[in-house]
Amino acid sequence: GDVTTLALQGTTVPGTNNTQAYTFLQGAGRIDINDAGDTVFMGRAGTSQPNVLLKNVAGTTTLLARANDVIDGVTISGFNNTRDPVITGNGTVIFEANITTGLAGSFGVFKHDPTTSLTDMLYATGDVTYGPGDGLRFADIHSVSANAQGDFTFYAQLAGTGVTGDGLNDEAFFAYRNGRLEIVAREGDLFDVDPTAGVDLHRIHAIINDSQLINVGGQDGRRSNINDNGDVVFSLIFNNTPGVYTAGVFINSVPEPMSLALLGGGAMLLLTRRRR
Repeated sequence: GDVTTLALQGTTVPGTNNTQAYTFLQGAGRIDINDAGDTVFMGRAGTSQPNVLLKNVAGTTTLLARANDVIDGVTISGFNNTRDPVITGNGTVIFEANITTGLAGSFGVFKHDPTTSLTDMLYATGDVTYGPGDGLRFADIHSVSANAQGDFTFYAQLAGTGVTGDGLNDEAFFAYRNGRLEIVAREGDLFDVDPTAGVDLHRIHAIINDSQLINVGGQDGRRSNINDNGDVVFSLIFNNTPGVYTAGVFINSVPEPMSLALLGGGAMLLLTRRRR
C-alpha cells in the first residue's frame, strides 16, 4: 500500500521556526495511532534525550510540546522514553513529561484537547499541589489506559497524609471520566464485593496491575482497562484474615448524574463503592 512519511531524521521539526532538525525519531512504542490514522510520536532535536512531541492529523504534523515549554506555570525539561504518549479516538493526546517543579525526578501528566488545541497539566508527581487531594501526592503514575472519548485510567503510588509507607495503603487505581478524577480502589480500603443491595466488605490487600500493560490509547490494539462507555475493569486481592487471601475481578461503571451531583465539588470518591 501507500507509505506516508510523517517525520524523517535530518528534516526540520515543525513549530521551531526552521531552527531545529530531527536528530532521531523514537520507535519501540513511543508512537501511537487511532482509527482515524491520527498519530503521536516522540523525537529528539539536537539532544541525546527525547525533547519534542508531535501529532500528525490528516498528513499535517504539529508540535505539541518541547523541552523548556511552560504549561500551567510548570516547565517541561524533556520526555522519558519509557513513558509512551497515547492518542485517543477523538484525537485527545495524553502524555507524560519530565518537569522542573516538585521533587527531583518529577513528571507531569498532560492532556491536549483537539477541539481547543490547548494543553493542560492534570497531575504531577512530587508535589501535593498537583496530587489527588486530601494532602496526598503522587509518587508515581503509570499504565495509562484511554478510551475514544479521552477518558482514562492509571495506577499510582501515593505519598503524603495518612500513607504509612509499609506497602499497605500506598497504591491506588484511578479513573478520569467526564473531567473528574475518581479513586476506584486503594490498598487498605474496604471494598463492597456484593453485587446486590447487600453489603459484603473486604479489605483490599493489593491491586493487580498487568505488568505488560503500557500506556494505551484504546484503538491501537493493546490491552486497556477502560472501554468507550467509560466502564473500568480491574482485579483486587483481599486479606480479611491474616494469612488468608481471596481475589476478584470487578467492573466500575460511570456514576449516574444524580450521584455526581450529590458528591458535590470533591475531586475524589473515597472508600466503598457499588458496582454492577
